[in-house]
Amino acid sequence: MKYKCVRIDPEIGNESLKVTILEETIDRIKINTLPNDVGFYWFPETISEDVALERLKNHLIQNIKDQITRLEKEMRDISEIKL
Repeated sequence: MKYKCVRIDPEIGNESLKVTILEETIDRIKINTLPNDVGFYWFPETISEDVALERLKNHLIQNIKDQITRLEKEMRDISEIKL
Protein backbone atom coordinates (compact mmCIF):
# COMPACT_ATOMS: atom_id res chain seq x y z
CA MET A 1 0.00 0.00 0.00
CA LYS A 2 1.23 3.50 -0.77
CA TYR A 3 1.65 6.04 2.03
CA LYS A 4 2.12 9.81 2.09
CA CYS A 5 3.32 11.98 4.94
CA VAL A 6 1.87 15.15 6.45
CA ARG A 7 4.08 17.20 8.79
CA ILE A 8 3.53 20.19 11.03
CA ASP A 9 6.75 22.10 11.66
CA PRO A 10 7.70 25.46 13.18
CA GLU A 11 8.27 28.15 10.57
CA ILE A 12 11.88 29.28 10.88
CA GLY A 13 12.19 32.96 11.68
CA ASN A 14 8.72 33.50 13.11
CA GLU A 15 6.30 32.01 15.58
CA SER A 16 3.94 30.24 13.19
CA LEU A 17 3.62 26.64 12.07
CA LYS A 18 3.66 25.28 8.55
CA VAL A 19 2.11 22.18 7.05
CA THR A 20 4.04 20.06 4.58
CA ILE A 21 2.70 17.19 2.51
CA LEU A 22 5.52 15.05 1.17
CA GLU A 23 4.77 14.48 -2.47
CA GLU A 24 6.81 11.31 -2.63
CA THR A 25 4.88 8.18 -1.67
CA ILE A 26 6.41 5.20 0.06
CA ASP A 27 5.28 1.63 -0.37
CA ARG A 28 4.85 -0.05 3.00
CA ILE A 29 3.47 -3.45 3.84
CA LYS A 30 1.30 -4.40 6.81
CA ILE A 31 1.92 -1.41 9.04
CA ASN A 32 -0.45 0.33 11.38
CA THR A 33 0.21 4.04 11.18
CA LEU A 34 -0.87 6.61 13.73
CA PRO A 35 -0.09 10.31 14.07
CA ASN A 36 3.21 10.89 15.85
CA ASP A 37 3.82 13.15 18.86
CA VAL A 38 6.60 15.02 17.05
CA GLY A 39 4.28 16.24 14.33
CA PHE A 40 4.16 13.82 11.42
CA TYR A 41 1.75 11.18 10.16
CA TRP A 42 2.35 8.58 7.45
CA PHE A 43 -1.10 7.90 6.07
CA PRO A 44 -2.40 5.59 3.34
CA GLU A 45 -3.31 7.21 0.06
CA THR A 46 -6.86 6.00 0.62
CA ILE A 47 -7.21 8.82 3.19
CA SER A 48 -7.42 12.40 1.95
CA GLU A 49 -4.75 14.92 2.93
CA ASP A 50 -7.39 16.99 4.75
CA VAL A 51 -8.47 14.02 6.88
CA ALA A 52 -4.84 13.11 7.62
CA LEU A 53 -4.05 16.68 8.68
CA GLU A 54 -7.13 16.78 10.91
CA ARG A 55 -6.11 13.50 12.58
CA LEU A 56 -2.59 14.81 13.16
CA LYS A 57 -3.86 18.11 14.60
CA ASN A 58 -6.30 16.32 16.91
CA HIS A 59 -3.54 13.98 18.08
CA LEU A 60 -1.15 16.85 18.83
CA ILE A 61 -3.83 18.86 20.63
CA GLN A 62 -4.78 15.86 22.80
CA ASN A 63 -1.11 15.23 23.56
CA ILE A 64 -0.68 18.85 24.73
CA LYS A 65 -3.83 18.62 26.88
CA ASP A 66 -2.48 15.43 28.49
CA GLN A 67 0.83 17.16 29.21
CA ILE A 68 -0.97 20.13 30.78
CA THR A 69 -3.01 17.80 32.99
CA ARG A 70 0.15 15.99 34.10
CA LEU A 71 1.94 19.29 34.84
CA GLU A 72 -1.03 20.66 36.80
CA LYS A 73 -1.02 17.52 38.93
CA GLU A 74 2.72 17.91 39.54
CA MET A 75 2.18 21.55 40.57
CA ARG A 76 -0.55 20.52 43.03
CA ASP A 77 1.67 17.76 44.42
CA ILE A 78 4.58 20.16 44.84
CA SER A 79 2.44 22.82 46.48
CA GLU A 80 1.23 20.28 49.07
CA ILE A 81 4.75 19.26 50.14
CA LYS A 82 5.49 20.06 53.80
CA LEU A 83 8.37 19.45 56.13
